[in-house]
Amino acid sequence: MTPKRILVPLKGTAGEEAVLSAVAPAAREVGATLRLLHVAPVPHNLVSESGRVVMYADQEMGRLDAHWSAYLAGVAATLHDSAVEYVVRFGDPVHEIVAEAEVEASLAGVAL
Repeated sequence: MTPKRILVPLKGTAGEEAVLSAVAPAAREVGATLRLLHVAPVPHNLVSESGRVVMYADQEMGRLDAHWSAYLAGVAATLHDSAVEYVVRFGDPVHEIVAEAEVEASLAGVAL
């Protein structure tokens, strides 16, 4: 069975995209789509010392989603001739990576 998607979690640290130089050609060879994933921590309300809410969690989540989506889009733009999707999730990285893999597997009809 040929994989339809290859999940590539990225933290956004320097040099980690180097793995893509090996994964992207393999994905192209088998006709797979690279699915780039970043997992960000769930933000909380930011409260000043006086107890005033400075930033609400949903505002910070929107900001983080935009920031990491832009990062992943930039990485995707470097993968010429590759089919690429990307997604930002929030929560514990291990849990969210496994959850993303399970969703992808269920879409492909594969049990993990």
